[in-house]
Amino acid sequence: MKTKIILVLIFMVCTFTEMMAQYSIPSYNIDITQKATFQELSQEGLVNPLDQGKKDVNIEGHTPLLPAGSPCAQVWVYSLDKRNVLGPYELVTDQVLQVPVDDRAWGVYIEVSAELFTDVWIDEGL
Repeated sequence: MKTKIILVLIFMVCTFTEMMAQYSIPSYNIDITQKATFQELSQEGLVNPLDQGKKDVNIEGHTPLLPAGSPCAQVWVYSLDKRNVLGPYELVTDQVLQVPVDDRAWGVYIEVSAELFTDVWIDEGL
Protein backbone atom coordinates (compact mmCIF):
# COMPACT_ATOMS: atom_id res chain seq x y z
CA MET A 1 0.00 0.00 0.00
CA LYS A 2 2.79 2.44 0.88
CA THR A 3 4.54 1.61 -2.38
CA LYS A 4 1.41 2.45 -4.37
CA ILE A 5 1.05 5.82 -2.60
CA ILE A 6 4.68 6.67 -3.29
CA LEU A 7 4.35 5.69 -6.95
CA VAL A 8 1.18 7.78 -7.32
CA LEU A 9 2.92 10.78 -5.74
CA ILE A 10 5.93 10.41 -8.03
CA PHE A 11 3.64 10.12 -11.05
CA MET A 12 1.70 13.24 -10.02
CA VAL A 13 4.87 15.26 -9.50
CA CYS A 14 6.24 14.20 -12.89
CA THR A 15 2.93 14.92 -14.60
CA PHE A 16 2.27 18.34 -13.08
CA THR A 17 5.83 19.64 -12.91
CA GLU A 18 7.11 21.33 -16.01
CA MET A 19 10.53 19.93 -16.79
CA MET A 20 13.09 22.37 -18.19
CA ALA A 21 16.40 21.39 -19.70
CA GLN A 22 19.54 23.15 -18.51
CA TYR A 23 22.77 23.34 -20.48
CA SER A 24 26.13 25.03 -20.09
CA ILE A 25 27.47 27.88 -22.20
CA PRO A 26 28.92 27.13 -24.70
CA SER A 27 26.50 24.55 -26.11
CA TYR A 28 25.98 23.63 -29.74
CA ASN A 29 23.21 21.90 -31.69
CA ILE A 30 20.91 21.52 -28.66
CA ASP A 31 17.42 20.26 -29.55
CA ILE A 32 14.78 22.40 -27.78
CA THR A 33 11.10 21.50 -27.99
CA GLN A 34 9.60 23.97 -25.45
CA LYS A 35 11.91 25.76 -22.99
CA ALA A 36 15.57 25.60 -22.04
CA THR A 37 18.10 27.48 -19.96
CA PHE A 38 21.80 27.87 -20.61
CA GLN A 39 24.26 29.05 -17.96
CA GLU A 40 27.82 30.26 -18.25
CA LEU A 41 30.29 28.23 -16.24
CA SER A 42 32.07 30.45 -13.72
CA GLN A 43 35.77 31.01 -14.32
CA GLU A 44 36.86 32.56 -11.05
CA GLY A 45 40.33 34.06 -11.12
CA LEU A 46 40.48 34.14 -14.91
CA VAL A 47 39.03 37.63 -15.51
CA ASN A 48 41.22 39.98 -17.56
CA PRO A 49 40.62 43.59 -16.37
CA LEU A 50 41.07 44.83 -19.95
CA ASP A 51 38.17 42.65 -21.12
CA GLN A 52 35.61 43.80 -18.54
CA GLY A 53 32.34 44.87 -20.14
CA LYS A 54 33.41 43.56 -23.53
CA LYS A 55 31.67 40.29 -24.25
CA ASP A 56 28.68 39.18 -26.30
CA VAL A 57 26.21 36.39 -25.64
CA ASN A 58 25.44 34.77 -29.01
CA ILE A 59 22.38 32.67 -29.78
CA GLU A 60 21.60 31.01 -33.12
CA GLY A 61 18.67 28.77 -34.04
CA HIS A 62 18.17 26.30 -36.88
CA THR A 63 14.99 24.45 -37.79
CA PRO A 64 13.89 22.58 -40.91
CA LEU A 65 10.28 23.53 -40.13
CA LEU A 66 10.63 27.26 -40.92
CA PRO A 67 12.24 29.18 -43.78
CA ALA A 68 15.42 31.15 -43.06
CA GLY A 69 14.70 34.56 -41.55
CA SER A 70 11.51 33.47 -39.76
CA PRO A 71 10.95 34.21 -36.06
CA CYS A 72 11.50 30.99 -34.13
CA ALA A 73 11.91 31.77 -30.40
CA GLN A 74 11.74 34.30 -27.58
CA VAL A 75 15.05 34.80 -25.74
CA TRP A 76 15.95 36.40 -22.42
CA VAL A 77 19.53 36.95 -21.24
CA TYR A 78 19.98 37.24 -17.48
CA SER A 79 22.84 37.74 -15.04
CA LEU A 80 23.39 34.78 -12.73
CA ASP A 81 23.49 37.18 -9.76
CA LYS A 82 19.82 37.94 -10.65
CA ARG A 83 20.35 41.70 -10.94
CA ASN A 84 19.61 42.07 -14.67
CA VAL A 85 17.27 40.52 -17.22
CA LEU A 86 17.63 41.61 -20.86
CA GLY A 87 14.89 40.93 -23.37
CA PRO A 88 12.70 39.50 -24.59
CA TYR A 89 14.48 39.27 -27.91
CA GLU A 90 13.09 37.58 -31.01
CA LEU A 91 15.38 34.89 -32.38
CA VAL A 92 15.25 34.51 -36.17
CA THR A 93 16.21 31.25 -37.89
CA ASP A 94 19.75 31.04 -39.26
CA GLN A 95 20.77 34.44 -37.85
CA VAL A 96 22.92 35.15 -34.81
CA LEU A 97 21.34 37.16 -32.01
CA GLN A 98 24.17 39.02 -30.29
CA VAL A 99 23.59 40.60 -26.85
CA PRO A 100 26.41 42.73 -25.34
CA VAL A 101 26.93 42.10 -21.61
CA ASP A 102 29.44 42.92 -18.89
CA ASP A 103 32.00 40.69 -17.19
CA ARG A 104 29.55 38.91 -14.84
CA ALA A 105 28.34 35.34 -15.42
CA TRP A 106 25.23 35.16 -17.62
CA GLY A 107 22.47 32.79 -18.58
CA VAL A 108 20.02 32.43 -21.46
CA TYR A 109 16.36 31.37 -21.29
CA ILE A 110 14.68 30.30 -24.54
CA GLU A 111 11.02 29.54 -25.30
CA VAL A 112 10.14 27.95 -28.64
CA SER A 113 6.86 27.03 -30.29
CA ALA A 114 8.38 24.41 -32.61
CA GLU A 115 11.45 22.19 -32.43
CA LEU A 116 14.65 24.25 -32.64
CA PHE A 117 18.32 23.31 -32.76
CA THR A 118 20.21 25.98 -30.84
CA ASP A 119 23.81 27.16 -30.41
CA VAL A 120 24.73 29.42 -27.48
CA TRP A 121 28.23 30.78 -26.94
CA ILE A 122 30.08 33.84 -25.62
CA ASP A 123 32.66 35.94 -27.47
CA GLU A 124 34.98 37.59 -24.95
CA GLY A 125 36.96 40.80 -25.17
CA LEU A 126 36.89 41.78 -28.83
